[in-house]
Amino acid sequence: MREAELWLRDSDPADAVGIFQAFGNFDRRSFFLRFKTEFLFSEVAHMSGFDGASPKVSVIMNCYNGERFLSEAIESVLKQSFSDWELVFWDNQSTDGSSQILKGYCDRRIRYIRGTEHVPLGHARALAVEECKGEFIAFLDTDDVWFPDYLQVQIDSIERDNAGVSYCGFEIINEESEKTGESYPRFRSGMLFSQLMTHWDIAVPAVIVRKKILAETGLNFDPNIQASEEYCLFIQLSLETRFNVIRRLICQYRRYSESLTDKACEMWSKDRCYTLELLKKRHLGIDAQYASEFRESYARASYYAARYHMREKHSLEAVRELFPHMLVDYRYFCLTLIACGGWRIWEFIHRFLPSARK
Repeated sequence: MREAELWLRDSDPADAVGIFQAFGNFDRRSFFLRFKTEFLFSEVAHMSGFDGASPKVSVIMNCYNGERFLSEAIESVLKQSFSDWELVFWDNQSTDGSSQILKGYCDRRIRYIRGTEHVPLGHARALAVEECKGEFIAFLDTDDVWFPDYLQVQIDSIERDNAGVSYCGFEIINEESEKTGESYPRFRSGMLFSQLMTHWDIAVPAVIVRKKILAETGLNFDPNIQASEEYCLFIQLSLETRFNVIRRLICQYRRYSESLTDKACEMWSKDRCYTLELLKKRHLGIDAQYASEFRESYARASYYAARYHMREKHSLEAVRELFPHMLVDYRYFCLTLIACGGWRIWEFIHRFLPSARK
């Protein structure tokens, strides 16, 4: 059995066909035997990714029951003008038809990996990172879309100035794939920790990272994070490396209804506080060096918690969350006053406020 595995790993499909060609007799039986042999090797290559040199870019697609928009996401990768990539598809124990949809795409650059157990998204992303062979790592979730020049533009950007990270703007689409908004990066390229602490504008499908930076810093997605794994990783990286910024919209980020957003807010709040504590442990004194940035970020965490409490119609709990931060700036002062009016007034006013993920 071991010898067969080694032969499968080290052989070229053409060699197997040559075995049958050597017989010189191509009758019907030989033809079908040849076809089955070529198909076997094609499938082994497709599922294991053993053939070819290491790609320039590894594209991670984490999936858990993501069949609804999966074909659109996969096809946006296949249509990239930059072709030196591998797709690391991490199946987090899906129970829908996601795996069958993926296996319908016969491309040797696609690698399918099914996790041994269902884990939180941050943990699943970290496991997928460990499987990447590329010099750069990009991310595309099963409900998001890249434009055809996405990878080419990102590679051109990150290779300038020896940047460790590059990110771009994105279109916002809804569940019907209708465009509902745009998000252009607010900042210029550089060391962006201070800026990103006060205004986070990076989305998962809009960012690419140099794999070497992850190795040098020992950073990866944190398995303890439930819903803001990209914030936890990239805010830490913003202390370590240059971020190049592309002021173009070259991908689409799908945003769901506000009711789902409010439901996730409790996890966003906990994840934000966890990340800030992690920063203080890794970089002693950083909260004093960036005092105003930490105040703003803790206030944002309290706002997320308040949104969750208002969704549950717990107005008093929302006020308690916001009150300690009401003097951080005028926004939190106003939000505290609104919260004092109860959940009905809160919901009414929030219908007219811009929807911001972070």
